[in-house]
Amino acid sequence: MKKILFFIPNLNVGGSERVISEMANYFSSNHKVTLATWSNESEKDYFHIDSKIERVHLDIDRQNSSLFSKIYYSLVRIKKIRRTIIDISPDVVISFTEASNIFSIISSIGLQKKIIVSERNNPENIPFTSNEGSSFEVNYKWHILRKIFYRFAFTVIVQTRETEEWINRNFNCKKTLVIANSIRDLPHPKKQRNKSILAVGRFTLQKGFDKLIKAFALCHEDIDEWKLKIVGDGEEMENLRELANKLNINNKVIFIGYHKNPEEYMETSSIFVLSSRCEGFPNVLLEAMAMGMPVISTDCKSGPKEIIHNEKNGLIVKVDDELGLSKAIKRLVNNEELRITLSANAVNVRKEYELNKTMQKWEYII
Repeated sequence: MKKILFFIPNLNVGGSERVISEMANYFSSNHKVTLATWSNESEKDYFHIDSKIERVHLDIDRQNSSLFSKIYYSLVRIKKIRRTIIDISPDVVISFTEASNIFSIISSIGLQKKIIVSERNNPENIPFTSNEGSSFEVNYKWHILRKIFYRFAFTVIVQTRETEEWINRNFNCKKTLVIANSIRDLPHPKKQRNKSILAVGRFTLQKGFDKLIKAFALCHEDIDEWKLKIVGDGEEMENLRELANKLNINNKVIFIGYHKNPEEYMETSSIFVLSSRCEGFPNVLLEAMAMGMPVISTDCKSGPKEIIHNEKNGLIVKVDDELGLSKAIKRLVNNEELRITLSANAVNVRKEYELNKTMQKWEYII
């Protein structure tokens, strides 16, 4: 039995939060597990945490505007994280997301602890110059800090080979390892599918829903009975609604809003589209395939090309290619035999990305 300490800023809705919760719950059956977040106790966990897990709230999640407050609260974070590591004295520390990763490494300097950090995005996807109002905005400091501190981690875990190659070229890491996300427990589809095309995700520029709506507009007259359903919410909601109105397809584009269980729509829709400009690892694509949906995805960095074998278990189109995406949608709508073939092959991801297989890889490195 080992003592494992997990760090993540919070346990709100999100892919990283879901995965770390699954890991903590899984390992709590035969290890002593502590899960620490930067949040305070008033912030409720979105995901279930097993009662065997020691839950720690560090209360160090502050948004700071002035340089002085940023420096001050950074020192407070380091002190609290370091004190937690000393008090718990874990055999291994596992951190998720870039900010938590950097602070966990800095806080453990000199403590002789095995620090494993999990990079949940492909840093190559993040422009290092900010554009005002862009959903891609990120401070350049995290790239610099990764470059300085990731070399001190025992292992850097990434989700795709493409990300691993980029990190090894740009950061001087001791060791990197690819461990993709597992598929969460999903029902086997039994309901009859309707004539709808489904997309799921946050309404940000990254997800490329603007291109999806434009692609649908190019072919909607040829697939007259079909609707486009988009599940999610976010800052681009109004812009996307206006775009649908402008293209005169507002009666065919249905904005569902946020839904806790998007698999309910995956079970009844006929085609799934991932229109992203970039991804860390597209969990939603994996889930759609597990639900037996024929899928179309952009070849964005990173993930889709490692999940989809083009023309066998899905179709791949170029990023931002409205015409190519439109043609792929129209092709699937008009070819039921192809939909059936892609669907039958897609469900095999259930075996390849099964929870126990993923956890065995983590067990090996721990």
